Amino acid sequence: MLLRRIWIIQIILLISVLFILGTTASSSTQEVNNQQTQLPGSQLKALIVFTRHGARTPANEDYYKEEWDGLKKGDLTERGIRQLQNLGQSFRKLYPNFFKSEWDPQFQKVKYALFLQRTMLSMLSFFHGLFPDLYNNKSLLTHKELYEPNKELGIDIGYPKNPRDLIFRAISRVNCKLGDDLLRQYSNGKKFMAIQNRFLDDPLMVSIKQKLLDYRGNPNEDLEFKDMYHVKEIYDSFLCNKNGGKKIPNFDEKELEFLKQLYEMFFFRFYGVRKHRLIFNSAYYREVLNFVEDLRFGRTPNKFFFFSGTKTNIAIILSSLLSKGQIINLGDNKIAHLSTTFVIEVYQKQNDGSIQLTEGTVENPIPKEQLYVSIKYANSPLPLKQCKERIRCTYKEFIILLKTRIIKNLEQVCDNSFYPFKQQKS
Repeated sequence: MLLRRIWIIQIILLISVLFILGTTASSSTQEVNNQQTQLPGSQLKALIVFTRHGARTPANEDYYKEEWDGLKKGDLTERGIRQLQNLGQSFRKLYPNFFKSEWDPQFQKVKYALFLQRTMLSMLSFFHGLFPDLYNNKSLLTHKELYEPNKELGIDIGYPKNPRDLIFRAISRVNCKLGDDLLRQYSNGKKFMAIQNRFLDDPLMVSIKQKLLDYRGNPNEDLEFKDMYHVKEIYDSFLCNKNGGKKIPNFDEKELEFLKQLYEMFFFRFYGVRKHRLIFNSAYYREVLNFVEDLRFGRTPNKFFFFSGTKTNIAIILSSLLSKGQIINLGDNKIAHLSTTFVIEVYQKQNDGSIQLTEGTVENPIPKEQLYVSIKYANSPLPLKQCKERIRCTYKEFIILLKTRIIKNLEQVCDNSFYPFKQQKS
């Protein structure tokens, strides 16, 4: 029981680091820890990048009533545009021999969270920084200009009809009924309800509510917080408004720490339970598996796979890979600007450096023993247990890592066609 409590605390630290760093990241390119993972005589064959969107407006309940110059809830701000543009420039510097000098729609494959303007525009901002020619080398772009590149994107931009997004939005009932059912079951359970009541009944909630009412200019307003969802929005909106230079309530350190802990515990529902992690991660790992296998067999011209998602997505991915101690260490305040960015590097090595490396084909795929993989977070290699604590995984180890995190027939599982987990004894 004690070990489980320690594990919960460590997981909570992870989402705290992801959210705070994601919302306070500098808009300028900072020096990063570019630890060498490439062996001599080898070549970078592919990059897979998963990054959080840039700074945004409050996404759901906004208790602060500040104006955002025509932006809607959850939209990417101008600061968020600059953040992702600078991130793209950072990748150009980190991998100068990998990326082409100009935009080529065949070079990359892209996935972004559907129906989220902030992930779509973050993706475009990233590519603006990485390939300035995509926008005629303009230095800064508006929201509208990002939708108007001067070259063919080769990427679907917009909101498709009847989409099913299991990579980023498997937490939604529309996309995965079973995932939503499990979340509701956990959220309505005795343990989570006890945690929720502990926060809602805390005396600090009285002072927090009063300061929020004073800030809103109506001390007698009936502002009711029914559950953790509504209270966590106080902290979310606070950070968005603070980072946007907006007016904010005068919460003291104890009140802010209290709100932060509640916020972290609310999101623990998504990645603190193994069943949830498996369902919410499965489509991502399936995409990665198909990509690297297509690369090995020469079935795709794509070399760069870019995912534009949310902090929750990255937290779920990391929690499925890291040990308890590694999650604690992610709290180091020296993590640089590339934090909240998860990178997979795929290399091909050779015994004789004089032999030119070749592309794989269906008839002659790249030999597995020639490939190895490095996984990074905040541009620092992650020595994973699945790879014997090394900063490089063999291709075989990497494929096993992926396959053990993929639920077969995920779509049918999400539809509750069958239950993929062992039933607990009553």
